[in-house]
Amino acid sequence: MLASSHFLLRNIFPQGTNINFMRYRKPILISSVFLIFLTFFGLFKYSLNFGIDFTGGILVEARFPEAQDIATVRRSISTLDIGDVSIQTLDDSRDIMIRVGVKHELDRDRYINEIKDTLARNFSTDVQFRKVEFIGAEVGQNMVESSGFAVLLTMLGILFYVWYRFDWQYSIGVILGLIHDLILTLGFLVIMRFEFNSTSIAAILTILGYSVNDTVVIYDRVRENVRKIRKQSFVNILNLSINETLTRTMLTVITTLIAVLALIFYGGEALKSFSVTVFVGIIIGTYSSIFVSVPVMTFFKKHVNQ
Repeated sequence: MLASSHFLLRNIFPQGTNINFMRYRKPILISSVFLIFLTFFGLFKYSLNFGIDFTGGILVEARFPEAQDIATVRRSISTLDIGDVSIQTLDDSRDIMIRVGVKHELDRDRYINEIKDTLARNFSTDVQFRKVEFIGAEVGQNMVESSGFAVLLTMLGILFYVWYRFDWQYSIGVILGLIHDLILTLGFLVIMRFEFNSTSIAAILTILGYSVNDTVVIYDRVRENVRKIRKQSFVNILNLSINETLTRTMLTVITTLIAVLALIFYGGEALKSFSVTVFVGIIIGTYSSIFVSVPVMTFFKKHVNQ
């Protein structure tokens, strides 16, 4: 199947393909900057939909004797005056996870008892409460700091790796591309209002890893062509390098998106936000590899070793 897919893509992008990606690099870069500013506006006005991992709250995992309609459970819980509530099914439709945003630990026992009483009264007294946890606001703040540090450390590691393997000009292109991917992914989360939790951090790190891998493949061809082709302009060399790796780029993104689609449709509600975020992030990462990380190299063409 992989061989047939590769053959199909070679027919779509035959050897000698010369798409002028660099022709519109300036308006595309301007569009990317505009989207980044738009994301900052969205973050300022609406903020991220932080989950209890970051804000603190109650997590209740209940198992019902029979499969339940999540909408019915949501209507039952919504009658309680307990603040922001998130409800989702787990692997089995009998298992339902209830998240309640609670700022003060003093409200913990009251909210937990109200949830248990409501489920027992409206559904069954045989409901099993498999997990009941409380995350304090201080723990949530530590999660925010740890997550931000993890993303920052990842980007610094990538920066020094690309600097070591290629040169400082390439590392700047990679980091600008990753910053672009990070910000636009956050913008997507703001628009979709997906809960931002530790799973979202895992999705972002996955996207950054995919994006840098895609960019490094193109950069490797750029470095090879810079040494091999000296008569052509640097812009033409960049364009040629993108075209020569285009089949590989498209084959990778299509097969990866197919795998992520399987997670979206069959991974369950618990993985939905992660899967959809990764799906969109892979598209953003592929876009940035071609239209952000490579074009910014033109600003350093005088410093690239030829």
